Amino acid sequence: MSFEIFITESVKDKIRGWRLSPYLIFRIEERLYGELADHPSRRLQRLPKPADILQFSFCVEGKEEPPLDYLFVFDVAYTVDEERLVIRDCDYLSG
Repeated sequence: MSFEIFITESVKDKIRGWRLSPYLIFRIEERLYGELADHPSRRLQRLPKPADILQFSFCVEGKEEPPLDYLFVFDVAYTVDEERLVIRDCDYLSG
């Protein structure tokens, strides 16, 4: 069963603010709408209290010279009906 992915407006704004390359945006969408949507139980990690959240994270190697590695982290919640996944927050590191 594939889950619908809902990205909040604040998360969309945050990602736009990162000013990432089209390649990196494509890779984020590919991971969220493909990998996470198809197998959330395999991809989500629960962080213990006090955070008590589900996170989805992955690395991507950029196309710039020299290439940078990007670590993306998304906070995720199931909807009450457990048919959708809501992306509630995000962050990234590069280096």
